[in-house]
Amino acid sequence: MRTTKTPLPVYDIFKDFAEPVYSIGQLTVHYTPTAAMGTPVTFASANDLMKLIKKQYITPEVIYVKEYMYAILFNNRNKVCAVLKLSDGGRSATVFDMGHLFAAALLSNCDRMILVHNHTSGCAKPSRIDNYMTKQVKQAAQMLDMELVDHLIITGNGDFYSYMEDGRLT
Repeated sequence: MRTTKTPLPVYDIFKDFAEPVYSIGQLTVHYTPTAAMGTPVTFASANDLMKLIKKQYITPEVIYVKEYMYAILFNNRNKVCAVLKLSDGGRSATVFDMGHLFAAALLSNCDRMILVHNHTSGCAKPSRIDNYMTKQVKQAAQMLDMELVDHLIITGNGDFYSYMEDGRLT
């Protein structure tokens, strides 16, 4: 006599694993514009922007201490959406995560950006790493239908370098 065993349903085999073995958290990010945001941005030159950054963000007290990287994010009507501090570096370098830059730009509905960082050495000439990073941000921005308008390198002695004014972002 032949007996046929009925296979156990999958439910019974894995009943001890009814709850997930791993749980994945959910990240929730909210962007709430403040009353100060959304003001029209009009910079006659990179020099005007450099003065603003040095006055409000990379102040004389810290410009020679370590490198900082900021992004100014604009919408398509040239209104500031956010000023984002990307990194707080060391004496001679600063590193930032491009994912944070583009996440902030997307969440704040901005499609234009200007990068600004300082050189503690007092020399505004871009390094190979500055050039490489600028190229990478420009390419990533284009892929997301965004624009890197400029990348400024500022110094404590008033010198600055503008990739846009030097024709390197065309």
